[in-house]
Amino acid sequence: MFRSVYTWSKVIDDGSNWAGSSDFSAGPGQVKYMASHDFGLASFDVRHAFTTNFTYDLPTGDLEGVMDKVFGGWGTSGIVTIQSGTPFNVGGGAAPSWMRYVGNYPDLVTGASVQYDARNPDQYFNPAAFKLPGAPDSEPGTTNPGFVGNVARNFMIGPGTVTFNFVLQKNTSLSERVDLQFRSEFHNLFNRANFSRPASNIFNSRASGGIHGRRSNAGEITSTRLTSRQIQFAIKLVF
Repeated sequence: MFRSVYTWSKVIDDGSNWAGSSDFSAGPGQVKYMASHDFGLASFDVRHAFTTNFTYDLPTGDLEGVMDKVFGGWGTSGIVTIQSGTPFNVGGGAAPSWMRYVGNYPDLVTGASVQYDARNPDQYFNPAAFKLPGAPDSEPGTTNPGFVGNVARNFMIGPGTVTFNFVLQKNTSLSERVDLQFRSEFHNLFNRANFSRPASNIFNSRASGGIHGRRSNAGEITSTRLTSRQIQFAIKLVF
């Protein structure tokens, strides 16, 4: 038996935490200088989600006696989950004090494109694609009071997740009413690293000569989520 499910979706709002949920560590919308500026992807938006699960009893033919006890009754099952990452904010990190009611969003450098490298934790995205609001492209760290960044809320998409959980088990009949079951479970069978979100503030908050330097860790991922490979075994009597 097997079942597969694929979901394509898109969720947009202007604040993902009004009800008090902290599932995605997303703050609520605020009183805004520009009421529409926080309108963007919801923090729980997952664009693509695919799941398949299966159960398969291994064929052994017509075995009897000891051969049936050793080689009969084996079965496998598993579940594969693949899904896109969730959105997150990229911050300038050096917003002037007057931007109290506007999100600390940077500008995109003219002509720049945000390039993801999903399997590179040292630089998941290109921080050189961003500059402080209103700053010239040649001096991206220049503070220019009075400008609001043109990058939207939840502009970036975090790393996706892929997991494969697998089960190998054997049922052995001891009598008409009693079975012995051996079960082995492999969580994240291939030990895939599912990365957390990267550091997303681009510039240092303190300026030197009016210029904010880029943070050395911008775009860097320093942790993983979900579990590494875990294996467990169990034996139980079923009666």
